[in-house]
Amino acid sequence: MNNKVLATIISILMCIYIMSVSEAKGQQDSITGIYVDHPYKKYNNKYQYGSLEVLKVSKDKITFELYSVNGLPAHNEGSVEGVAMLTNYRAFYKDGECEITFLFSKNMVEVRVNKSWACGITGNNVSYEGVYKLKSRKLETLKR
Repeated sequence: MNNKVLATIISILMCIYIMSVSEAKGQQDSITGIYVDHPYKKYNNKYQYGSLEVLKVSKDKITFELYSVNGLPAHNEGSVEGVAMLTNYRAFYKDGECEITFLFSKNMVEVRVNKSWACGITGNNVSYEGVYKLKSRKLETLKR
């Protein structure tokens, strides 16, 4: 094999490697971010605000912080944080009876909760459930 052919093969292999690393990085970052269910969602005739911060730490795991507060007059709130297992843009978190499913799609995530009372809710009429839209890829509290 001459040097020209060998150099061409090495160049092609390097390009393939660089493209695969870039693609993996892009997929990882497609989930990481801050999401909000904003301006406000209505739950039991009260307005609520929620936020979700997500960091994809590996191909099969995310860390998250989820927060929700309802409006006047009570301002009840809830928050939960943890590590969820990720498979094909679907993450699942379980801690005791608290079960949360995160369904990721382009620039948004749908949150479904089973037994929200077991997930850090500290008042009536507070819910984590809903569609959260991407606000920023820059994290505020979770560390990369």
